[in-house]
Amino acid sequence: MKKLFILTAISWCGLAHGWSADLAAAEKLRASGKFDHAETEYRAVLTSKLQTLEWPEAKFGLALCHEERKRFRDAEKLFSEILREFPSSKFAPEAAWNIIRLRCGSLHDRRGALEMAEKLADWKPGSSFNERGLYAVAVINYWDKRKKKSKAACLDYLKVYSDGIYGEAVKELLSKVGG
Repeated sequence: MKKLFILTAISWCGLAHGWSADLAAAEKLRASGKFDHAETEYRAVLTSKLQTLEWPEAKFGLALCHEERKRFRDAEKLFSEILREFPSSKFAPEAAWNIIRLRCGSLHDRRGALEMAEKLADWKPGSSFNERGLYAVAVINYWDKRKKKSKAACLDYLKVYSDGIYGEAVKELLSKVGG
């Protein structure tokens, strides 16, 4: 029994190391602009039989490759999968932000972006989800000429995150909406 456990542990470590190598190779390829090859490496991680802790990172990297290749719907789908399947992953807040960014820009879906931002604004107060959501709600409402809603989101943001990463931008936005 002890021997079986040791062999299983060694096998598991070997598999995990192999996936790490695939992921590192994918990241290097993506960084150098070789998106076709990077996608192949990310898929190698995702098509393995066992789900690993690296899946959210692999999906995130694959989504970025899709975005670089102008496959915006595919990118959005993968970012959404990260949120649904790995909501506590360190990649989840960035995935949510990228969904908002894609919907505001390339996908021309500000209503969808606002819906996602509102979900984030209501999710886990004090978290990066919440901070980014409040900021996005304020900005999108401003763009859509809903000054009262923009002002309310700015004030909500500043109550919690006056020194946050978007603090100065929110203060500037608040001055534009009559705050």
